[in-house]
Amino acid sequence: MDTIMTDLDALYDRYAAQVRAAAAEQLAAISPAATDLDEDLAEAVWDDVAAGLYPEDHRGLDGLLVLLRDQVRAVRARAVASTEAIREVVTDLDDLADEPPAAITVLRPLPATASAAVAALRILPTAV
Repeated sequence: MDTIMTDLDALYDRYAAQVRAAAAEQLAAISPAATDLDEDLAEAVWDDVAAGLYPEDHRGLDGLLVLLRDQVRAVRARAVASTEAIREVVTDLDDLADEPPAAITVLRPLPATASAAVAALRILPTAV
């Protein structure tokens, strides 16, 4: 029995290393910064296996790589969405830079001292 467990542990270690390496390689294709997620994706693959999501038409490492591919697709989709959001913000900032600056009007003069600030706060209505 110990030999079987040792063999299973060795197989798990080998598959885990191969899944982690494949995750790093596929994430590097998305973005160099995404490679930090390799361990998280490898763990997500094993979580999917534990949840019974292992693809029935695949065996061994092939099934794990199918699960990994699904995880990488999700990361790629989030990266594309983030890129689009950043592009929109940059476009909006560029549009704002083209507009003439607006002056900020002060509704009332600011107090010159701390005691004047406390006095100004005292005249504000209080919630009941």
